Amino acid sequence: MMRLVIYETAGTILVVLGLYGKFWANGEAFADFLNDQTNVNLILTIGIVTWLYCWTEAIKLFRNKR
Repeated sequence: MMRLVIYETAGTILVVLGLYGKFWANGEAFADFLNDQTNVNLILTIGIVTWLYCWTEAIKLFRNKR
């Protein structure tokens, strides 16, 4: 369970960075890699996939405990 929490935290950070670069930075991000839309899309993809992995594993764990 702790492994999933760590993965989900990393996924959340990636999604937040990606959303910041996509919608709020407007080419003036605090980090240069967030100004490139290719990097931002990759960061969002990795973050969302990480979220989905964590949620599917958590659902499997909760179903097995019943």
